[in-house]
Amino acid sequence: MQVKTLHTAFNLPIRPNEIHRWRGAFVEMAGRQYDLFHNHLTKDQYYYRYPLVHYRREKNCASILVFNQAIEGFQEILSNSDWQLRWKGQSHPLTITQLKMEEHELKMSSKMLPYHIKSWLALKQENYLIWEKCKNMTERSDFLERVLVGQLLGFATQMGWQLPERLEVNLQLIHQINLASYQKRDLLAFDVSFLANIDLPYRMALGKGVSKGFGILGFGQYPLKPLFHTARQPIRKLN
Repeated sequence: MQVKTLHTAFNLPIRPNEIHRWRGAFVEMAGRQYDLFHNHLTKDQYYYRYPLVHYRREKNCASILVFNQAIEGFQEILSNSDWQLRWKGQSHPLTITQLKMEEHELKMSSKMLPYHIKSWLALKQENYLIWEKCKNMTERSDFLERVLVGQLLGFATQMGWQLPERLEVNLQLIHQINLASYQKRDLLAFDVSFLANIDLPYRMALGKGVSKGFGILGFGQYPLKPLFHTARQPIRKLN
């Protein structure tokens, strides 16, 4: 299964807490008729689907990662827009600093491949009760692993791909657990490393808030010292 991505970087400096503002400003410039770019059905209703447009901050500047069928709409926006972004009450001329189209073959792997996720908002509201009821970090890591499997399967479904064999996932390390502000709430954000028998696209993201810079996936083990080894050897127990 081929997954196409278009990564575009811009000349707009933004802070980490301004990704949501960048998203809103771009949607205002583009027009709300492109629902793939804001994922709203109405003002108060959302499409429950994997977002195909991810707003990011890279090298201290704004960027956008677009998947598959959203690429055509994005190219249309760029060709029709006057490139004047309303930013913090002023008009800001938007300039592309990098543009890169890539194709990735989403496929099963004969070996377990190493990945990490940063600032992963893994838990839906109903999952917080399950998380709290877990007796220890071993149970919590097992629960996170099941959540990760579900999110990977959901991503594959959104890409239009049915896995030809069983998905195997091994959550290896929990490096950090922080609180992240999302939609005026503080949510648990995880930095984790895992293995999976699936070849995933570079820069994709998982969990809540993927369109706003959360849950970005990288290759290899996360460089930070782990807080908890899921091999039943806790570094520091969390209550």
